[in-house]
This record gives sequence, structure tokens and C-alpha cells, in this order.
Amino acid sequence: MEYRTKDMNNKENIAPDERTFVDVLNSISFYKCDNVRIGDLLYYPHTLRIKDTRLNTIKKAVKRILRFAFFSNAEFEIHGTPETLFLMNNLLRRREDFQSSFRNVVELSENNLYMYFSDKFRLNLAGLFSVTELIMWNRQLKIVFRSVSDRMYYIGYIYEAYLEYILFEKYCRKHYLEIDKLVSICDVHLTDCYFTQKFNMQNKKTITLQHGTMCSVFNAWAFIGSHSDYFIANSRFTLSEGRIAGYKHNMIVVGLFSYVNKQKREKQFCHKIEIIGVLVDGDGFRADNLRTISTMASYCEMFNKKLLVKLHPLCDIDIYQKEFNDARIVKFVEKKKTLNQFLEMIDIAVVRNSTTLIEAIQYGVPTYILNDKYQIADAYRNVNILKFSDEKEFHDLIDKRSLRDIYDDYTTAREYFGCATDVTQQYKSVFASLGIS
Repeated sequence: MEYRTKDMNNKENIAPDERTFVDVLNSISFYKCDNVRIGDLLYYPHTLRIKDTRLNTIKKAVKRILRFAFFSNAEFEIHGTPETLFLMNNLLRRREDFQSSFRNVVELSENNLYMYFSDKFRLNLAGLFSVTELIMWNRQLKIVFRSVSDRMYYIGYIYEAYLEYILFEKYCRKHYLEIDKLVSICDVHLTDCYFTQKFNMQNKKTITLQHGTMCSVFNAWAFIGSHSDYFIANSRFTLSEGRIAGYKHNMIVVGLFSYVNKQKREKQFCHKIEIIGVLVDGDGFRADNLRTISTMASYCEMFNKKLLVKLHPLCDIDIYQKEFNDARIVKFVEKKKTLNQFLEMIDIAVVRNSTTLIEAIQYGVPTYILNDKYQIADAYRNVNILKFSDEKEFHDLIDKRSLRDIYDDYTTAREYFGCATDVTQQYKSVFASLGIS
């Protein structure tokens, strides 16, 4: 990909190419977007872009544009007299775990509009009147991108966020709603980012929850790109990392929103370590996931342990089972098993990088972090006791030390990643302080 621009100053924790992309697009006032910072909006579509042929890229972009031009999967629920919009973005529509947890957060408010996205697309012709926008955006992007495929790729994402906000405004007008606050699940994702900026322009209060484990080392954009007035964090670790990354707004440590309105219990600490559980990342990290499983399978075979693996909800279990077809060594649990059910089945958890790191520790399971070529484990400062790089180091951590030592590791991790004990009450208190009723 080639930019028609000179390099700009790099900012800490963001690669020069990514920083240039953001700054260049932010400098353009996109047609009918009311000065929304489009570079910020497109950061993840840009950095997570998968290489493809120009023809395939254009085909996929046209499909995306036509889908949102003629159809919509937006759903709305009115509760009480709505004052606050709770926004569950399109990206996570297939994550039932997040859908369920976020709905529990919504239910803490009696007066809200809940906007979410389903897998059902229904006829909606809102995009028919937005042809001019597509033409103008293409013209504006020519300043930056020579390739038609590049321009089409990014236009597809701008169009999605743009139309979703139009649908929201249309729904509010139809039902005479006056919404003055926004709670999003993650304000650096596409839809959330667009909505947050639009609300900010109208001097309306914006709040974001924390989606995922955020480290300044490998995900600084979650802090740098946040536009919300308030950031509700899940741990003191996030607060510390936000300061390191340069987060400048208001961060409130409350806890994992996945525990809202759920009975929180802790597993009894193990008396003997026999079953190792591996929790892997999404399928975008398949090679690293396979290495993690392979490392732990090798360890379990050498030291006569059992290995259970829980895949990310969006991973294809068949692909992984083909790689590890000896069920005597590696057993994959069914996807329908919840995280807590899985944690009840194991004595020790091993992760790379995932929200499950904090969830497992909070549930009462000693959890260790496998380093990889990206040195992801090095992102977790002050808990070197949890890190290992191969089977031998894991053996030294687990088999050559007492259960008391392992429990001390766990206690240290709890303090490092710690947060409130009564998460539901904490969320209620914070919402009340922010005027969310």
C-alpha cells in the first residue's frame, strides 16, 4: 500500500506506518461526517487488514457497501424513558458471551435505548440516498491512495459506521427520543468510535467499557484512540497501562462487566496439579495458538499430566483437532462449555493474551503466561513469576515448587490484576454518579 504523503512524527507505542495512516486521514474533513476523525475510525480495519488480491478486495468492499445500502441488522429496544444509549457493536454480534454480559449491564439502567446487531439483515433502503457520499469519499481518498481497491476497502467501513448512525438518528426521530449519554462496549471499534465522536460533538456524555485485556506494549491504541469522557476499566492493571500509554481522560476502575448480575464465586484452590488448561486467542493468532497447545502437550506428555484446551468462541475446532488428533494427550472441550465450567475442570491455566487471563485469576485458578515471538508476556509488568517460554521453564515453575509458592504467585497476580469484589454494586454506583438512571 502506498500513501501519497510524507512521513509524519511517530508517537510512542504506535508504528510509524500506522501513525502516518491515522494522521493523514484525520486531516481530511470527510463529506457529511461532521469532522469525525476517520483515521481513528479506521485504525483497526487498517492494522488488522488481511492481504488479498485487488479484485477480491473490491468484490468484498462492494458486497459490504451493497449490504448496508439495502439492508440493516440493527435492533432497538426501548426501556422506560430513554436518556442513555447502550451500544453493542456489530463486530461482536456473534459473541454470545459478550452479548449476554453487556445486556446485564444494560439492565442496570431503567431508562435507556439499547442498540445492538443481529445476524438477521432486513430490507432497509437508507443507503439509497447516500450515493453522493460514496462518490465524494472516493474523491477525497484519492489524495491518499492510488489503488481503487484500497479506496473501496476503506469506504466500505466508513459507510457501515455512517449508515448505522443515520439509522440511530432516524429511530430517535420516529420515537421522539432525546438521548444525552452513550455507553459503548469499546469506543475504539468502528461503530462505537463513530458514535462516540458524534456524541462528543453535541457535548453529550460518553462512557466506554473495557473489551479485552489492554496493554500499552501491544495494544496502546485502546487508550490513545479512546474518545470517551469516561473509561470504565476492569482492573488497576488497566489503569496503570493507560497512564503509560498516555491516556488523558477519566478512568474508573470497577471490574469485569462479565460479572455484572452474576453470582461470583471462587474455585477451591487445588491440592494437586494434574490437569492443565489452555485458553487460546482468536483465530487470527492461529500459529501462536498451535504453538501454545504444542508446548503444553509436550510438557503434559513428559510429566504425565492431562491437557484440556478451550478455544476462542470464533475458532474452528476442526482445524485444531486435525493438528492434535491424539485425544490421550490433548482434549478439546466443547464450545458450549462456559469459561467458568472450563475453569472448574482444571488445576492450572495457561494463556497467551486474552481477557481470560484476568477472568481465570479472578475465578481462583493459578494462571501462567506463555511468552512467544512477540514477547507478549513481557507486557505484563511486575509479574515475571507468571511467565515461561518452554516446557522446562513451566516444569520449574510448577513441579519444582510447593503449592504454597504457587498460591503466593496467584495471590500476587490477584493483587496486580485486582478490582472490586462486588462488581454489580460498583457498576450501579458509577452509573448513578454519571447520571445514568
